[in-house]
Amino acid sequence: MAMSPGLPSAPEGPGSIQRPASIVLNDPSAPNSFLQGETSFPSAQPLLIPPLVKQQDSLGKSILMFMLGVFLPVALLILIQVIGVAMDDSQREREEQEEQEYEEYEQQFPDPYEMTFVRDAAGTYSQTIDLPDTHELSQCYIDLNGEPGNRYSLEPIFNEYSPESILCSTMHPSLYGESSGELLVWQRIQDTPNGGEQTSLIGAEYSFQDKNLSLSFDSNFSENLSLDAFLLNDDGQYSKISTQGETLDGLNYTFNIQTNSTEEFYMEINLNESNYFFSAEACDSCSGEQFTFLDRAQFYRTEKWVVIGEYDADMNQLSFDPLPMVGGADFPNQLEFDIGIESIPIPIDNDTVWTESYTYGYDSAIELTYSPTGVYSSQILISSEADPWSVLECQIDSYQWPAYYDTSRRYPIYCMDDDQSEGFDAVIYQESQFEIDEYISLENQSWNPETREFHVEFNRTVRVRNDDFSAFERFSPPFTERPDSVGARTNFTVTFEESDGNGEWVYFQMDFEIVNSTSLRAGGHSFSWLVCDDCDGNLSEPIYDGISTQTEVIGGYNSSNQTMWFQPLGPTPPTVEMSLNLIPESSPQDSGYFDYEVYLYGDEYIEYQEEYYDNYDDYSNPADDFYTFAFIAYPITYIGAIIYSFARGNKAFGKGLIASAILGLALLGVIVVFVVLYFGF
Repeated sequence: MAMSPGLPSAPEGPGSIQRPASIVLNDPSAPNSFLQGETSFPSAQPLLIPPLVKQQDSLGKSILMFMLGVFLPVALLILIQVIGVAMDDSQREREEQEEQEYEEYEQQFPDPYEMTFVRDAAGTYSQTIDLPDTHELSQCYIDLNGEPGNRYSLEPIFNEYSPESILCSTMHPSLYGESSGELLVWQRIQDTPNGGEQTSLIGAEYSFQDKNLSLSFDSNFSENLSLDAFLLNDDGQYSKISTQGETLDGLNYTFNIQTNSTEEFYMEINLNESNYFFSAEACDSCSGEQFTFLDRAQFYRTEKWVVIGEYDADMNQLSFDPLPMVGGADFPNQLEFDIGIESIPIPIDNDTVWTESYTYGYDSAIELTYSPTGVYSSQILISSEADPWSVLECQIDSYQWPAYYDTSRRYPIYCMDDDQSEGFDAVIYQESQFEIDEYISLENQSWNPETREFHVEFNRTVRVRNDDFSAFERFSPPFTERPDSVGARTNFTVTFEESDGNGEWVYFQMDFEIVNSTSLRAGGHSFSWLVCDDCDGNLSEPIYDGISTQTEVIGGYNSSNQTMWFQPLGPTPPTVEMSLNLIPESSPQDSGYFDYEVYLYGDEYIEYQEEYYDNYDDYSNPADDFYTFAFIAYPITYIGAIIYSFARGNKAFGKGLIASAILGLALLGVIVVFVVLYFGF
């Protein structure tokens, strides 16, 4: 068998397999290398891939992206508004639900402090008030045209701007501080005697020789006039003498004051029915005043209050029958009252043990009687569990004193804890008026405009700092200079530098502290001088500006003997009442606050109240927070979208965003022009 040329011959023999002929596809002549048995690879030619050509956006797509950029910000603003309105509606529905539930709550647990009084057929208002045995009614208040009362205050509330007022009080409303002990219902009425004309004081004279006071008025009084004279004894305590006035015509009165005193004294007259008040000081050196031998005389009309009812503590019933209103009409058949409740005072004796009051305060009163040594004292037993440093807050109300001795402060004597005081757990202070000249007087002063040297010398030691001196030139800022001498001294010198403006020196000031003085506060004092060529030392007398009161230690409390004592600086009554921020240890409650609602409604009210406030204690509006977030996030997102659009090559969308802002500004400008043109013509 013939063999193909170029192929090796296979061995012959039995069982040999003959290789089939090679199949060549479309290649009649194979490469020589392949025919010779060599390995052949395709030639290494570069692989040419055609570049990707970016397809340009069509005109329609660009217009679409531009319009999207223009209207998308507007759509977002509309969406924000829609979401905000929806949130407002949701909040409104929630508030309406809360209001409905609160109305149901009020119907179930009406406020017992706000009581409704209904007029009966006899014209009387009455109401029974359910109170525990440990408490009593302390006040009630109605004001048809003013502010409502304050249930947490145990003092009457007055509104001078309201013509119609009814209140409950144990004291005369126009004579605050004088308590009768009985809770009465008062009504303020607007009346002026004698056809609308008020009574005037036309003559007053006191005779030290005859000890008579003569008063003359231009109208008759329908009541007897009683005068109270307050006389000081040698111990500095005043005693009161009351005398009735004598008159023949109701216009001229004479009062005989039975006293051997030839010193100055204070007197006053309170007319409860006609509501007039007279006060004056008798002095033998006042002959040149308006009234002979009388100083600081005053006569004026006070508010007129009349009793229209009372409170029966045994029946817990409040009843009253009001007079007609100012216009003559009757009060409405239904009146709303605010009431106040306080606990019944616990009997207090020398064996009463006191403890602290932690909440709302609790003022307990004790009486202190003046002793021959001029000291008020009382033993106060404070519980061992109480801390006198935080407990002893006391004060004495000077309303029970004559008005003459109450010129500045209602509480002139008070207690404070004081770490600096030795031997006292609490210190009792008294504040009074003082004149700086009584403590500091000027010894020498001078101002040299050529050397610009300011010198001042005092009678006592004061302390100044480096920046306590200042000077002023006309039409120039102030100068602050370091004095040549600082610290605690009696004399000071300061040289001011020449100013650039060469202005005229007009004013000096020196701030200082008073040293080695227990009665005066150290800081807060200042002197000033005016520059004047015709004054002593080219300076005016120093003008004081600062604290006008002095504070002195007059007593204290000592826990070793558990005694509180004080010796006042000025005249005081024989007996004073001190108010302490303490409660008796045997008190059934730990504070002066009484929750009348809890007493009436019990545990059900407490549980409902706690549940209500837990569910509806959040009064914030979510829409406000959403608008705030949108206001902050919207411009940031808007600017970020513009930058991102250009960075990604979507210029049409970015240009649309920019056009949206320009369009918004243009519309705003059109609106402004329209408003100007509309209101301009």
